[in-house]
Amino acid sequence: MDQERRSLRLGAAVIVCAVVLRLAATGFFSPLTRTLERPQFLSLLTYLETGRVVRPSQTLPTQETEPAASAATTQATVPPPTAAVFFPEDADRVELQDEIGAAPDLAALLTAPLTLTLTAPGPRVLILHTHTTESYTPEPGWEYTPSSDYHSLEEQYNMLAVGDYLAELLEGYGIQVLHDRSVHDYPSYNGSYEDARTAIEGYLAQYPTIQVVLDLHRDAAENSDGTQVAHIAQRAGAQAARLMLVMGSDAGGLEYPAWRENLTLAVKLQAALEGIWPGLCRPLDLCAQRFNQDLSPGALLIEVGGAGNTLAQALAAMEPLAQALSALSS
Repeated sequence: MDQERRSLRLGAAVIVCAVVLRLAATGFFSPLTRTLERPQFLSLLTYLETGRVVRPSQTLPTQETEPAASAATTQATVPPPTAAVFFPEDADRVELQDEIGAAPDLAALLTAPLTLTLTAPGPRVLILHTHTTESYTPEPGWEYTPSSDYHSLEEQYNMLAVGDYLAELLEGYGIQVLHDRSVHDYPSYNGSYEDARTAIEGYLAQYPTIQVVLDLHRDAAENSDGTQVAHIAQRAGAQAARLMLVMGSDAGGLEYPAWRENLTLAVKLQAALEGIWPGLCRPLDLCAQRFNQDLSPGALLIEVGGAGNTLAQALAAMEPLAQALSALSS
């Protein structure tokens, strides 16, 4: 008799398992989860397997579940932008003001090889300001009065504030930055380029890892009514100062053999910027002066808006600039 009961229990267990497996295969298992967890059902399974009757009031041995691990707190990082890839037709994004009659092939420059390893160890970007004291139109509520030609020695209002913010953004992309906070245009404005040249040479000698030298300026021009021009790009309600990349050459008679290599970087950067924020860039200005750009094949002079812009607009332009520079890094 005992043998017969054991056989019956075994047969019943096989049937129950087959039914459960069939339900699981057909997608009906999930709704039964709560039923299967009930003590009455667990008691039935125990009886079928062992012949031992377990009342619902008795505690059945269950597998303990480990508590979920708490989420680790991590420092927020800026996700790296997608690496920029250019095609000949992307040359339509780049508007060029050619003051020297060089007529460069923009499509060829866009597709020319350019190796920047900006996230490698060591300082990779040098930021400086040949005209450090250039400043912007005061914003409402500011206790700040610029000089008549919009210059200030107060670093929270001049180009040092713009460079500080760009350096912070680039560091967020994993790019090590040196920011030269020297004042190069005071007390002698006329000697500013010579003073900046000495500083750049010193940095390049001390840090051979530097690949990009950014000289940040702000432009200045007057409207017909005598007010300062504001170069503004707008997008989805946001405003930023428009950027103008100024590239030198050897057309003025000074030695600058690698100016086309610098122009390649400038054209790629302008195309990347226009891909991020169409209309952010003014025409790329190719001119005869060399602006100390002969010291590095990655040298760029960038006009960040004009005196009619606000500092807030200038700072807003640094965000797409940092993103575009990071996208050019291989």
